[in-house]
Amino acid sequence: MRDLADSIDVKKSTLAAVDNLTDVMAHELTTALSSARQRAFVMMENLDESDPLVAQFKELIECIEKGCQINNLLDNFSKVDAFYDSFRDEN
Repeated sequence: MRDLADSIDVKKSTLAAVDNLTDVMAHELTTALSSARQRAFVMMENLDESDPLVAQFKELIECIEKGCQINNLLDNFSKVDAFYDSFRDEN
């Protein structure tokens, strides 16, 4: 019975470590994407609206925003997975 308890403790600590690592990575990626998005906006503001680069900057910003959405989904998914694992262990 002790081996089972030890196995459950290891699983819980592993999940906690993965969750912590995922949170840090998601935070860092969010910071990087936000910085890139802000920089693209600043660079685009210095262009005339007729400049062909404006369309490319808009496309770049859309891609960055899509990356932010995917990052948020992955971050939320990792939290939901950890929640359900802890819920199953208690029952």
